[in-house]
This record gives sequence, structure tokens and C-alpha cells, in this order.
Amino acid sequence: MKKTTLTFLLLLLTGFCTFAQTLEQNANWPNANWSLTGSYNSSSLALEANPLVTSTFSYDDNDAGYSYSSTIAAESPVIDLTAAYNAEETWIKVETEYIYNHSYNDYIQLQYWDADSSSWVDWGDPLNTDTYYYAYNNYCSYNKTDFVSDHLNISEFTSTQLTGFKYRIYFTDGGNYTYGFCFNAPTIYSQTPPPCPSVSDLNATNATDTTVDISWTENGSATYWNIDYGPAGFTQGTGTSVVATSNPHTLNNLESNTDYEFYVQSNCILYLG
Repeated sequence: MKKTTLTFLLLLLTGFCTFAQTLEQNANWPNANWSLTGSYNSSSLALEANPLVTSTFSYDDNDAGYSYSSTIAAESPVIDLTAAYNAEETWIKVETEYIYNHSYNDYIQLQYWDADSSSWVDWGDPLNTDTYYYAYNNYCSYNKTDFVSDHLNISEFTSTQLTGFKYRIYFTDGGNYTYGFCFNAPTIYSQTPPPCPSVSDLNATNATDTTVDISWTENGSATYWNIDYGPAGFTQGTGTSVVATSNPHTLNNLESNTDYEFYVQSNCILYLG
């Protein structure tokens, strides 16, 4: 059987991103326009830093005690995204720095408010790994790790979703007695999408001795894709190159008992075949 090692190809045709000026808003903690929601211990031992009155957001679930099954979220005020949308800056990102001692089933999740459905929606994957395992108290005193969110594509948002937008940093201890975290004040900004975004979620299925189907997620509007493949460890550009017009795409005439690497690039300019 053939083993496939999956990688992504990022070349010139993937284009570029430019940071926008339409929306670039720091939370400016302490900020009384933010709010804390959830079910949590509000004592100073547990709520080590309240972003309404301090420059950081920190919760120590260990000091909250066994009697609390804690959920807590720092929630932004409403941020109208209409101007960013009208400027065609339809990628929204959040950046900050944080420290987190993960334990059991607890996790941290960035979420945004969908004003159409009146519900919070997960924005990217949850944070569920340590940044520093040995942090136990006074979490804001430790060195922090950069956090950059996935881009949130608002190109299909309704006017209600745009004008009612807000976001939050949500923590749950999962019903366990866990540790804690600290966040610096985040910044939210809008961004012009690249003309040809990179593909994601490259996958290989239905492998035989000589063929394999490869698929990916197209994050733009490309209908052609450049594929470069070869034996594992081959130098990019020296393998076999094809231009695919369908997703998934079948690669043929492969060598049996050989590990392969695949590189896929959106081609938004022209058909090069």
C-alpha cells in the first residue's frame, strides 16, 4: 500500500494580504463597555484579572474551588462591521497574547455573535493545550504566547450580522477542577482577502497500487489548481506537475510501495496546461 504525506504548496500565485485601516480596534482593557458572562467564582482569588477594571483577563479555576463548575467569557461590545464590508475588507482576525495551563476537558474558545440566529458561533479551533504547564497562580505574571485567530469571512454576512457583530473569549472547565489562563487585551481588525487564497485540508483517499484521489478545500473562487507530486523528500519543482480542473483529482501511474508527497496551489490567473 502507498503511504501519502500531505503538505501544502504556497507559491507566488497564492497572492498576498494587506492589513486594512477600516477596522483595527484594540479592546483597551480596562474597558467598562466589555462584559463578563457565565457561571464563575467572582472572588479575587479565582477572578485574578477582570478586564472591565484591569488590563488583562485571567481566571484561576483551581482557586474557584470544587463547588464551582465554571464557565466565564469576556465579551466585547457590539462592533459594526459594515464599513469594513463596504471596503471589501471581508476577512476579520483577532490577535492577542495569552498563557494557559490546560487540564482535563477544559478549553478556551474564541466565538462571534450571529445576530441573525442570536447565538454564539465558534471561531476557529478551541485552545486545549498548554502554553506553560508550570503556571498555577498569578497567571498574568508569566510570559505569554502569541495568538492569531483564523480569518472569519464576512463576505456573506447579512446587514443584521454586520451591525450586530461582537466577539468573546470563552472558557469552560468542562465540569472539572482545573487550572487557569491570562489574556492580554485583544485587537480585532479587518483585512482584504488575497486574490487567490491558499487551499486547506489536503487529503488523500482511495489509494491503490498506482492511483490515489486527492482533495482539498478551495478557500476562494479558483477552478484550476497546480499539483506537484513525487516520492517523499523530493525537491519541490522537480516532481510531476499537472493542472487539475476538478476537486477531487485522481493521480495515475504512481509507483507501488512508494511514499508520496503532494503540493496543491490555487491557480486564479490562467490555465497553464
